[in-house]
Amino acid sequence: MVFPPNISNGTKVCVNGIEISKVASCRYLDVVIDEELKWTSHIKSVCNELLKYTGIFYKPRDKLPVKILREMYYASAHPL
Repeated sequence: MVFPPNISNGTKVCVNGIEISKVASCRYLDVVIDEELKWTSHIKSVCNELLKYTGIFYKPRDKLPVKILREMYYASAHPL
C-alpha cells in the first residue's frame, strides 16, 4: 500500500483516546474489506458460505420439483 509522504506505517490512529489497531480485513455490512481494498477476501468468504448450501440442494434434487428447489435457492443462497 502506498502512503502519502507525511504518513508512515507506524502512524497510530486514536479515537477518544483509544488506539485503533490495524487489521488485515474486517466485515462491514456483510462485505469483507481488506487492507488493500481488493475483492479476493470477500469472494472467498461468499464462496465458503455458498458451499454450505450445496448439500441442501444436492440431496433433494431428484425428489423435489424444480419450482420448490428454485424457491429454496432464492430464499437461502441467492441473497448471498
